[in-house]
Amino acid sequence: MELQHISGAGVAEFARQWILLNRDTPYQGDGVHSIWMNIGGSCGQGGLHLLKIDEGTAQSVGGRHWDVSILTASEAVQEKRESQKSKRESQSEDKFKRDVERCYELICLFCESDPHIAVQSQIRSEGQWSGDRAQLLIQKLLTDKRIVAETIEPKKERGGNKKTITGYFPKRRFGHED
Repeated sequence: MELQHISGAGVAEFARQWILLNRDTPYQGDGVHSIWMNIGGSCGQGGLHLLKIDEGTAQSVGGRHWDVSILTASEAVQEKRESQKSKRESQSEDKFKRDVERCYELICLFCESDPHIAVQSQIRSEGQWSGDRAQLLIQKLLTDKRIVAETIEPKKERGGNKKTITGYFPKRRFGHED
């Protein structure tokens, strides 16, 4: 809240100073509160702070408690940025793990069908990844030793050139156990 939210109530004329509180996030019933505190007075003093209050619940380990921390507005903004960055990184890691598993499933699927080979172009196309992303996923599976790479017989290209192809196979299926 700001002073304008209580204008017309006579507060500025009567008290000449204020403490306005407003939740940063809705209360979840978990005993944790995040509250903006806007303080000030008619002489120009004031500030904006974020109160973080943890009162615990009856179900909390050790029962109810009261822990309060106060952050300046700039500290609160910085903390929020870091939290969002951490959340984005976590989501990115989760997506990478899902993509690695999808890549492995595709390799297994391609190896079960004729001609029993999975190549990067198939994996990239079916997974709808860029070439760099597909290569990164395949490299992760190779590093984790979940798949093996083998050179396939050279394929004749137009013009008589021979192009070697790298095929990928699940290690567990084709007798490549350690």
